[in-house]
Parts: sequence; structure tokens; C-alpha cells
Amino acid sequence: DYTISLTVTNVSGEDTELKTNYIAVSAITDVPSANFEYDSTNVNPNGIVHFTDLSNNTPDTWEWTVSPGTSGVDFEFVESTTSSSQNPAIQFNTPGSFDVQLVSSNVLGDSDPYNVIDAVTVNAVYNMQNDTITTCSGTLYDSGGPDGDYGSSESYTFTIYPDQTGAMVELEFISFSVEDNSYSGGCYDALAIYDGEDILASQIGTYCDENPPTIITANNGTGALTLVFNSDGT
Repeated sequence: DYTISLTVTNVSGEDTELKTNYIAVSAITDVPSANFEYDSTNVNPNGIVHFTDLSNNTPDTWEWTVSPGTSGVDFEFVESTTSSSQNPAIQFNTPGSFDVQLVSSNVLGDSDPYNVIDAVTVNAVYNMQNDTITTCSGTLYDSGGPDGDYGSSESYTFTIYPDQTGAMVELEFISFSVEDNSYSGGCYDALAIYDGEDILASQIGTYCDENPPTIITANNGTGALTLVFNSDGT
């Protein structure tokens, strides 16, 4: 334990404050036990995840490893952090699942690796077009992508199959806005969803701003959903 003394002086004299056993310094008796937390498990491509070191026993160096993939291509350390930072920020660029491992060290040595399997999943991103995909997760935008708008006179059919036998595709609409007919009702532009692998399947509904979709789940032998989007000429 350390005792701290502070003496202050001015033209009138001086005064001293003494704090006995004020600071306690614990001896390091073991290597760290690595641990960490992070602020997101699921991001779109180029999304950033912030990691916070929770290792004990006073670590003073850190080594972070991301797999699979290549640093600078599939992922990269950003916001002035590196693989040796205590609390790094990592940008994930490529769709897929990534493991993250931390080894923390102090004067006595290295911790055992602390590894989180599939710590971060990067969604596959698709734009509305004439296409058929097989996937277990992803984000679907209109033809304008995440930052643009869809165009006029579009007519697209997009079919989604699950990547596991017996699974059912489920769509959760986070944002949905298309042109409706605010004067007489109905839709100028609309998204139709079919419960199956083509437009011959049962139609679940037709949606525009006056009746936006929320959660749509397939209920058929293939587990597929088919989306048909049409926009008018304006």
C-alpha cells in the first residue's frame, strides 16, 4: 500500500494533507483469462463491430484474430485500431460468418485463446431483379440498392429458396415504401408475393403503401417464396 502526501503553499503559509495506505497495488499472480464482448452479431457488408476487452489479471498486450478470410479484403481493423489494440473496431466486408479470437498477455505470459465461433454474421445483400437464389439469410433491397430508388416501368420476378431441406423462407420487412394511388385507392407500384417457387403458386398478397407487408413466411413443400415487383411508367 502507498501513502500519499500533498503540500500546498501560498504567501500565508502551507498546509499538508496525508492519505495513509491510500493506493493499493495488487501483485500480478497469474496470466490473464481472455474474454471480450461486442456490440453487434449481425451486420450488412462493410458494417463495423466494436469489441471490448474483458480480460482479467491486468493484461498489457492483446492479439485479435479473425477467421476465415483475408485482412484488408474480407475484414479490416478501422477507426485507428489494429489487431493489437485493446478495444478494436473491425469492419466486415464479405458475406459469411466470422470467428473472432483474443489472446491477452501480461508480464507472466499469454492467456489461453478465447474464441467465439460465428461471432459475427455478415448478411448477403441482394437487389430486386429477375433472379433465383438459395440462402439462409440476407437483406433484399429494391433495384436501387441501399442508397437509391427503384425505377419506373420495372417488372421483376425474384424467387428465394431455403438452403436447408424442410426449412421455410421468412421475410421480415423493415422498410417498405412504394407509390400507391392516394386518390382512388389501390397501387400504382406493387409487390406481389407467392407461396411457392413461381407465380403459379398461391398468392399471399399484393402490397403497396396502403397495405405494407410485415412478416411473410412460406408454407409449401419447397419452402420458397416468389416476389414479383411492378412499377408504372412514372
